[in-house]
Amino acid sequence: MTTRKRGATGPAERAVSTIDDRTLVSVQSAADLLGVTPRWVRQLCADGRVAKAAPGVVPLAEVIRAYIASLKDESKKTTKSEAAAEVQRARAEEIRLRVAIKQGELIPMTEIEPVFSDILGELRSRLAGVPAACTRDLALRETIEARLEEALDEARGDFDRRAEELASPGGSKK
Repeated sequence: MTTRKRGATGPAERAVSTIDDRTLVSVQSAADLLGVTPRWVRQLCADGRVAKAAPGVVPLAEVIRAYIASLKDESKKTTKSEAAAEVQRARAEEIRLRVAIKQGELIPMTEIEPVFSDILGELRSRLAGVPAACTRDLALRETIEARLEEALDEARGDFDRRAEELASPGGSKK
C-alpha cells in the first residue's frame, strides 16, 4: 500500500510509507527518490533490470534493487580500474628504470658496492705506508696509523649507511 501526502511537490513530500514488491511509482518519482534522472530509470527498464508495470510506472522495490546493484557494479569497476592503473604505473616505472640502466643513468647497488669496497681496500693499502714514510718515531707512527684506521672505518661506515639509504624505497637525495 502506498501513502502519499496531498499536494506533494518534491521527492521528500512524495515519500512512500510502505514499500513492498507491489508498490508502483512513476518513473519520475523513482528517479527523484534515488537522485537520478528519469532517463536512467527508463534505461533500467530497457536493459531488462526493471519490469515496467504500465507506461511510465515501475515497481519501486525493483528500481531500488537495480540501483543498489548498479552501485555495486560501479564500485567493482572502480576497484578494478584502480588496480589496473596501479599495475600500469608499476610497469611504466619498471620500463623507465630499465631504460635508465641501459643508458647508463642508473647502476644497480649490487654492482657499486664491490667497487667501493675495492676502492676503500686499495686506499687502506696505500695509506698503510704513510706513517712509516713520515716518521721513524714509533709512538707517533702508531698514533698516525690509529687515526688513519679510524678515518677509514668512518668512511666505510658512511658508505654502508648511504648504500642502505639509497637501496631503500625512494632513496636519499643528500
